[in-house]
Amino acid sequence: MPLRQLYPEAGDTSVEEKVDIIAVHGLNPRNKKDEAHAWDTWRSAGGRLWLRDDLPKMLSDARIFLYRYKATAVYGSDQGTFLDKADELLEAIRAERDDIQTRPIIFLGHSMGGLLIKQALINAHNNPKYRKIKDATSGIGFFATPHRGVDSSLMSLGEVVAKIADRAGFRQGDNILEVLKQGSMFADVLRENWRHQILQYDIISFWGGSDKIVLKENARLGMPGDRENVVRLDAGHGGVCRFGSEITDEDNLKLVLRNVKDLYVNAIQIGPKTGLKSPVSKQPLHLLPFLENRKFTGRESALEDIRQLFFVEGRTRIALDGLGGIGKTQVALQFAYWVKKNKPEYSIFWVPALSRASFDQVYAEIFNKLQVRETESDHDVGDSVRIRLTSNKSGK
Repeated sequence: MPLRQLYPEAGDTSVEEKVDIIAVHGLNPRNKKDEAHAWDTWRSAGGRLWLRDDLPKMLSDARIFLYRYKATAVYGSDQGTFLDKADELLEAIRAERDDIQTRPIIFLGHSMGGLLIKQALINAHNNPKYRKIKDATSGIGFFATPHRGVDSSLMSLGEVVAKIADRAGFRQGDNILEVLKQGSMFADVLRENWRHQILQYDIISFWGGSDKIVLKENARLGMPGDRENVVRLDAGHGGVCRFGSEITDEDNLKLVLRNVKDLYVNAIQIGPKTGLKSPVSKQPLHLLPFLENRKFTGRESALEDIRQLFFVEGRTRIALDGLGGIGKTQVALQFAYWVKKNKPEYSIFWVPALSRASFDQVYAEIFNKLQVRETESDHDVGDSVRIRLTSNKSGK
């Protein structure tokens, strides 16, 4: 089987297994065998395999697996092969979890292995046969995974992964370099197929301080701080997930173990998803990025006009118009806090439209606060928020 169980040993019934941890390697160096690379990704030159030798000391009731696959065949072909390999990962997991499908899963992915994990979760979302794997997935630890290029474009991600292949010893003329440069293999993980489910997981994004290939801006997803912890390790691209006995490696390992434990604790506390993140409530929700301005004075006539339009005349849209700096934001903010105090049955969501990025980020936070059902999240995040807010589930 491509999934090799590292801990506990086969036949050991003394361990109460509560979480499955699955480590997925990336592209192996040219002319290096897949089996050797699968192990050496996580194993130091001195033979220290922290997944087996260190992690169980902290997480003694976790089941830990190493996944092995022919990476050069996957990344040197086309998107169809990449999608098929993601399904093979899911099938291998399903075979190991036939009688425990609700046990939480934590994925660990190095470099392009992180992209394979993301594609597998997209496939699982779209295929009922694997949906329980996605529902059971609680957290992901990405090690120097290139989530995007400098400008988040498809081509720039292709250029980053091509640099990874170049570092692995592939040269001009090798088919894998040409395929990766195109970037089209990873279309799903860059578009809505991934973004609409990203907030369902706790994520740790590790990046190497001396990594010249996958830089910090490539290695982070840009999620809110309560959903993604970005951690710098003092290592290069290959050293972010293997640790020897040197002081620097020991320090790096301490950071990794602490963060993986955070993923584990959260997985235990939340448990498997059952279509809802938690019971849906009509309790009002407030998302206001600014504190109330307690020194606000004046503008009472404008505030009264807004209150009259909303709560007496029943208008649903009002625009505040005026010259820059005249105080439109402060009036809107004062009204929002007045509603929070005097109309406590109403939810309030403040969306800054300074840029598409800021708009998308806040809509993702609203999506998370609203505890949107899985079936609703088949839509774009914005559509899902609109559907929920126009339903009778959300209150006023």
